Amino acid sequence: MTEDMQLLGWLAGLYAGTWALGSLVHRARIPMVIIPLYLGVALHIVPGGEAWVPAETLHLLADLGLLVLMFFIGLELDFRTLVHLPGVATLTATSIVAPWLLGTVVVAVAGYDWFVAVFVGLLAAPVAEGVVVPILDEFRLMRSRVGQYVISVGAIDDLFEFIVIVAASIWIASQGGRQAFRPEHLIALVSLVLLLVLISRFGSKLFAAIPRRATAWVIACMVLMFLSGFLAEMSEIGMALGGLLAGLALRPHLERAGANGAAAFDGIAVLAYAAFGPLFFFEVGWNVDLASLAERPMIAVGLFLAAVVGKLIAPWPLLRRGRIERREAIVMGVSMTVRMSTTLAVADILYSRKLLDGDLYSAIVASISLSTLLVPVLLTILVRRWGQDLRMRTAGVPSTEGGDDE
Repeated sequence: MTEDMQLLGWLAGLYAGTWALGSLVHRARIPMVIIPLYLGVALHIVPGGEAWVPAETLHLLADLGLLVLMFFIGLELDFRTLVHLPGVATLTATSIVAPWLLGTVVVAVAGYDWFVAVFVGLLAAPVAEGVVVPILDEFRLMRSRVGQYVISVGAIDDLFEFIVIVAASIWIASQGGRQAFRPEHLIALVSLVLLLVLISRFGSKLFAAIPRRATAWVIACMVLMFLSGFLAEMSEIGMALGGLLAGLALRPHLERAGANGAAAFDGIAVLAYAAFGPLFFFEVGWNVDLASLAERPMIAVGLFLAAVVGKLIAPWPLLRRGRIERREAIVMGVSMTVRMSTTLAVADILYSRKLLDGDLYSAIVASISLSTLLVPVLLTILVRRWGQDLRMRTAGVPSTEGGDDE
């Protein structure tokens, strides 16, 4: 089988499986967007499944899927609402500190050095908003208080992940390894900020200069999306944040564009959820390593629970102040539990430099696999039950405990 045949066969199977299974579970209100995730898990387990997956191109296609997904989600959000959310700084700080401390305790109790424990505990804090935000969007929750808080925390959290990568680089350098963070990353970050400012200030003039056809508008949006993703990836904050910020910057211009803007928005939505999104979620499932659970199950489960408990604790200050309700606090906490790319990347770097042993590395991978498998299902169950009430609670609606279950 040639590489082209393998790629085409895999794509056909992926989309056919997503369509078929999605049609079966539609009545159960399970979002079709997560079906490829479980297809990836299943194919990884099946003997001979690797023969059907184009390993060399899978990661590239998945990265494209994540970039387009986050770009579209940025187009849906109102930046003015995000920056004025009450208590978002407190929520972000708590969502970082609580799982960090709990994860540190888990690793220290397992017998590792406190310095290693503190750093590995830090890996329990990042949020994989690329996995959870599309699920919230599928349930029409992005403009609810839950969606607004989760995406705000995710955006700020991405800057925290940047700090984690820098810290890992400093640790590697101090141990005689190669430094991963370079001054060029800062140059790329400054360039990204300048690009976003230019889009915000002069985007209307850009769109006025292109033909008044939806296709041309979509292409212009894609150019800016890829450029933002490139600069964000080069600066080490990740292309997902670059896509999200580009979408936030372009949203006002598409709103003012009338029918052409609406048509471009719909076209990007199709690309995000029907074309590219399944590629990203398949790779998320494909990377789930169930075998690593057998290596150090207690540490793996402990790290998983540290993230879960820490993230569930995070929204309670907002709950006590009456800014959110109990159901919103639970859904927010569960939504922030998923960890993926940054945690894996940093753990892989440290393991390759012999700063983590094989058992601890396997436990980290296993804890991420558990969150990837369990959190989307749990989140779906909660949103199916409370979705109607959650959708009524927008950022401008005061909290009034209660509401009917859906």
